[in-house]
Amino acid sequence: MAKTKTGKQQPPKNSFNIFGKTWIIFACLLIFAPAGIYLLWKNKKFDPAIRLILSALFGLVFLYNSWYWFSPNIEPKPSPTPSGQTSPSSSTSSDNLPSDQPQTSPTQPQEYIPPVLPSPDFSSNRLLKVHYLDVGQADSIVIQTPEGNTLLVDGGNRDDSDFIITYLKDLGVNELYAVIATHPHEDHIGGLQKVMKSIPVKNFYMPEVSHTTKTFETLVEAVERSGAKKIAAKVGKSIPTDELYLSMIFLAPNSSKYEGLNNYSAVLKLAYKDISFLFTGDAEKLSEKEMLDNNRNINATVLKVGHHGSKTSSSPDFLEAVKPTYAVISCGQDNEYGYPHSESIENLNKAGTNILRTDVLGTLVIETDGEKLGINKVLSP
Repeated sequence: MAKTKTGKQQPPKNSFNIFGKTWIIFACLLIFAPAGIYLLWKNKKFDPAIRLILSALFGLVFLYNSWYWFSPNIEPKPSPTPSGQTSPSSSTSSDNLPSDQPQTSPTQPQEYIPPVLPSPDFSSNRLLKVHYLDVGQADSIVIQTPEGNTLLVDGGNRDDSDFIITYLKDLGVNELYAVIATHPHEDHIGGLQKVMKSIPVKNFYMPEVSHTTKTFETLVEAVERSGAKKIAAKVGKSIPTDELYLSMIFLAPNSSKYEGLNNYSAVLKLAYKDISFLFTGDAEKLSEKEMLDNNRNINATVLKVGHHGSKTSSSPDFLEAVKPTYAVISCGQDNEYGYPHSESIENLNKAGTNILRTDVLGTLVIETDGEKLGINKVLSP
């Protein structure tokens, strides 16, 4: 071995120090940062400033990964599964922001056992029919009165318009006696523009509230072009009918000033002889309380559950007053909000209500002669 001028032995020039290779050092930094940092300084790779930066960067990554994997309180956050339906969206601002956060453990469809659906043999052909359309995480309801008029309550999301139009035409509908937009969220009014362009509308009902979204603006334009009579949907307002035993009246909104759009929802009660229906849009607990405080007659055989089964609706006092035999929840499969919430399901169960879910059963048609009712499933494509 050669000696230096000081007499010390010098390693041969062809010696092979594999742990001094740059790629080995970086591999160690990625796999086990402490070893890589040791080699970085041992072999004096790069300038001291660069070594400091690399040591700090990979050291922090190593500490974070160690904390994440070994902390007992950390659980991976589940990723929402798409439902196959369009999520509420907007062009200029958010059309449908839920007022409560998504649940991490929603009520899963497999936990839901549908009730036995009644199927009486109606001798009368003067039936009231209510179609709860399966439009995913949205609302759309078709009402066919015994006198032959057809009404549409809400129009789902924008992408639901073709399905709604086809459904109406398959029923032989060539004119809508009334369209009711419960409130200006996209998952309730998104499909109405195209529906009103395709099928003539005589009357258009909506609460006296506006929205800044493009979806709302295009709906207003569509109503103007349609020539439909514009009528404010407010408490005490009735929808005229020639059927002797049929009535349709709005029970909400009971105020003109709310912080959120949901409580502006037009709540419609439809009654035919002994059978009645309550359509609540996205009305929340505040609106429910106002209806109770103002002694509105909210008792109904069938309740369209407010806000897709969110815990912001379906308060125990409200359900006690409604006393529904059946409650229909319109929501999308595996929706990102976790609807219906377990709290609402619990309240409905305590009220002794039979729960019907469009995310499980598909489109539902409830028909009645005013004394008894039947329920049919119409699986959506």
